[in-house]
Amino acid sequence: MSKVGVLGGQINYPVLTHKLPGEEYAKAKAHMWIHMLNDGNKPKKWLKPNGKGTKVNFERIHTKEEYLNGLDELSLYLTQINREFGLDYKVKVPE
Repeated sequence: MSKVGVLGGQINYPVLTHKLPGEEYAKAKAHMWIHMLNDGNKPKKWLKPNGKGTKVNFERIHTKEEYLNGLDELSLYLTQINREFGLDYKVKVPE
């Protein structure tokens, strides 16, 4: 019998609306990103927020390399929001 698995999809985060102030949105997005990675999903594209939230296209993570790549992408985002909002967010890479 064949194994069936999810390769990717789209999820909506209703908390991430366009009504959130920029800094609050950025912080919440970072937290959602971490949860996605830890759940085995790597964001591919964050769609524009609206009143119903933000949709995120994702792909499943199948290897440690894909997971680490996802952490690298998150780190780039954190560098951006740290600079923009004076935050000090960091990613701890597992060994």
